[in-house]
Amino acid sequence: MIITGDLNGSKLRVYQMFQHQTDSEGNIIEHPNGYYVESIPEYPPAKKGIDYIMYYNIETKELFFEEQIRPLNEIELREEQTEILKEILAVLKNK
Repeated sequence: MIITGDLNGSKLRVYQMFQHQTDSEGNIIEHPNGYYVESIPEYPPAKKGIDYIMYYNIETKELFFEEQIRPLNEIELREEQTEILKEILAVLKNK
């Protein structure tokens, strides 16, 4: 797999991933702006209000994820509103 992205020091923010190509002898053809990796790790489990950004350390050859806070999407907002409404109903029933 070849990955490309924006390089900042030794840390590449991964934007693209595509299948590597090989020559007639089976050697991997290098990409001028990319890095070869054996495999891509699974993304972490989803969290409300969090995006995961994939990075590659070009020195250690490690892929890793960093969390980035984002606004809640429509589904997450509805879930949050539903929970609030359930709490309000529970309080009203106990009065």
